[in-house]
This record gives sequence, structure tokens and C-alpha cells, in this order.
Amino acid sequence: MKIVANREALALAWGAVAGLVPVKSPKPILMNVLMVADPGADPELQLLATNLDVAIRRDVAGVTVLESGSAVLPLKVGEILRSISDAEVSISYDAKTKEIKVSSRAAKFKIP
Repeated sequence: MKIVANREALALAWGAVAGLVPVKSPKPILMNVLMVADPGADPELQLLATNLDVAIRRDVAGVTVLESGSAVLPLKVGEILRSISDAEVSISYDAKTKEIKVSSRAAKFKIP
């Protein structure tokens, strides 16, 4: 999966979804956000989360999907989005290495 998005729109949607994610849970998968990128869908990018009582989905506009796919991303991605000052951000997930990369012109982050 690989996307290029408007950082502000993505950070806003991430903040709305991440607010539902529990900080502690007996099920670690719930402490993440699911990102689904599909260039043929409308919208092309969705962020999803649940705490098993409530689920939330946010559609993100202003996204270019370079490679379709989905990834379960840790809340740390939201901190990275807030720390980047560039207008455009790229997020990629390599299923083979299980590595998440978040980058902009001025910054590059890897999350193993």
C-alpha cells in the first residue's frame, strides 16, 4: 500500500478516528487504526477504528493511491502527521517486511 495525501486532511481524519482507539485493551489489535486504500473506490482512502462498542470510519479526500492495499497502523502515525510541517505526506506499508514509512520533503520516519 502506498498513498500520497494532503497532510492536514489526513491528520484531521486520523484525529477523529484515533479518538475512539483505546489506550489499553486486552485485544492489542484494537489499539490501532485500519487504513484502506483503493484507487477504484469512492473515496479512495478510508480510516477505520473500533473499541468493540462503537466503530468509526472517516473518508479522506485529497489522496492519490499509488498502490492499493490496507494496513493496521499504530497511533504513533498520528503523532508523526502532527509533527510534519509539509503540505503533502506519503505513507507506505510493505507487507513483506511489515515496515511502515511516513515521509514528506523534510522528514522520513520508519516504524517497524
